[in-house]
Amino acid sequence: MGLLAILGTFFSWIAGSVVVRWILTQGLLFGALKLLGRALMYVGLPIILYNVLAKYSGDIYGLILSRMDSLSLSPVTLEITGIAGWIGTQLGITNLFSMYMTAIATRFTIDLVMRRF
Repeated sequence: MGLLAILGTFFSWIAGSVVVRWILTQGLLFGALKLLGRALMYVGLPIILYNVLAKYSGDIYGLILSRMDSLSLSPVTLEITGIAGWIGTQLGITNLFSMYMTAIATRFTIDLVMRRF
């Protein structure tokens, strides 16, 4: 009877350590994946969005210019738009707007992910 008690204790200790090791491994894996996901949201998403917007902005600008030719706008309108664009670039408004919209998109994405889990 004493041998069965010792063997039972030994096997329960081994089984317990295996379960605890599995739980710790799964917990660490979950934490690492969560950290990686947050890092990608903070770093990767703004870079991807910027690259996508930069890629398609030239096409959109060309499309707008082709449509403006058919509207026959006066050259003064185009000139004021050009000056306003130059002033905005000199003041850094375009970079500020880009960072602001990136922050809003990142915050929205993080809120969406955090509500999901």
